[in-house]
Amino acid sequence: MRTGSILLLTLLSLLFPAGTAQADRSHCPGDASGFVLWDVDTEPYQADNKVDAAGNDNGRVCARAMPGTFFDGQEYQLQNFIDDRV
Repeated sequence: MRTGSILLLTLLSLLFPAGTAQADRSHCPGDASGFVLWDVDTEPYQADNKVDAAGNDNGRVCARAMPGTFFDGQEYQLQNFIDDRV
């Protein structure tokens, strides 16, 4: 992923706080992975929709919060999305 894309996702995360992911991990990797089942309608991300469309297109993906990223003194939350067909 290009640095500009990461920066854009980071800035969007600051402008639109992440929603709460669902706690059900039944279709995601085990608990130790940190992934949780995520509804792709959760704002503000668009990457989750693209991951789901490329996978099983069922409206859910697995999400894992990544360590905070800092830019200009502000912390931004990034999410790692994978399809829930694991």
